[in-house]
Amino acid sequence: MPKERGIEHEVSPAKTHKYNGITERVAAVIKTMSRSQLAAAGISSETYLVAESLAAATFVRNHLPTEANVGLFGQKPYQCSPYYAWYRQLPRYKGLHPFGCAVYVRVPPEERGKWSPQARLCLFMGCVLRLRRSLYGLKQAPRIWWRVISTKLLNFGFVCCEADFNLFVLRRDGQAVFLLLYVEDILLAGSDRLIDDVVRYFAKNFTTRDLGFATQFLNIQLERISNRIILHQSAYAERILTHFSMHKSAPVNIPLHLKEQLCEALQREKLSPADHAKYRELVGAPGHKHCRAAEHLLRYVKATKSLGIAFGPRHREPFNDPTTLIGFSDSDHAADPDNRRSTFGFLFMLNNGPIAWKSKQQTLVTKSTHDAEYVALAGKRFN
Repeated sequence: MPKERGIEHEVSPAKTHKYNGITERVAAVIKTMSRSQLAAAGISSETYLVAESLAAATFVRNHLPTEANVGLFGQKPYQCSPYYAWYRQLPRYKGLHPFGCAVYVRVPPEERGKWSPQARLCLFMGCVLRLRRSLYGLKQAPRIWWRVISTKLLNFGFVCCEADFNLFVLRRDGQAVFLLLYVEDILLAGSDRLIDDVVRYFAKNFTTRDLGFATQFLNIQLERISNRIILHQSAYAERILTHFSMHKSAPVNIPLHLKEQLCEALQREKLSPADHAKYRELVGAPGHKHCRAAEHLLRYVKATKSLGIAFGPRHREPFNDPTTLIGFSDSDHAADPDNRRSTFGFLFMLNNGPIAWKSKQQTLVTKSTHDAEYVALAGKRFN
């Protein structure tokens, strides 16, 4: 198979390192550095710290000058390190310390007693570095990226929304553009001229890709019909149904039977481990009645997967002003058979479409329907 693809296996005589290629030589240097670090620190080569030693050796090797880079891009002899070739700046050696030396790491206050030591003795396994570029998986990455992107937006004239920090608004010359940010995905809406200005600004400061008119954002599909925008999740709903093997089930028109009461499952109603894992993944349902209710809900999702939220003018309806915010609130009374608490819900509409909604059990027990309604209104106002 390798020969068919033009790959030939060349072997060299044993114990003749002079026949090794560049890759083998670099690997041998790094392994030698790693063994030296472990020996100097008195650490056994059979421990998991070998990987840390190899990482530290590779880091040091990339910061040292190498003959392979002499003359590359007009570099001077002291600019021949792989680090300089990649970042175009001289490496800093201030954070380098001997591998395996003693260091003391501060113990957070919540993890120590009043008279306990404030630091614990550890071994230094790498290099003390200041993070210059954040990568996926690092705990610092979200904060650093937020600081960078928000600073760029504010410098351009955007204002961060106080109710939703992911929303930025830019107003110029009587026009406006709204920017919705989710990590590195951006959705823009507003004046065409301002949108073009924002796109050019981002292209100047970041590596960007303009995908044109949005058709999908965070598993939400966007469709334009006449002067209305419709949001739906039919593709996501289909994936959920397929994942739980409910894509061939019969659809139903209501999410839950009106007379169905779901209470805490008894011991005899406990599920098998397989069913428990399956339905806990879906909604955390612990009993047989909860499983049936969850399956019923998936059948309702199948029946309504093509439905969506429409924003825009609707004729022959009382709410046609797109700037009028309309709210609804409701609550039952002591419907939970386990704790006698009520469940409230609210819905807010703008431009004839819902923009915020919630249904949640109240945190206290009310004595009457009147009290439950007041608590629901208070919860809506707070949210």
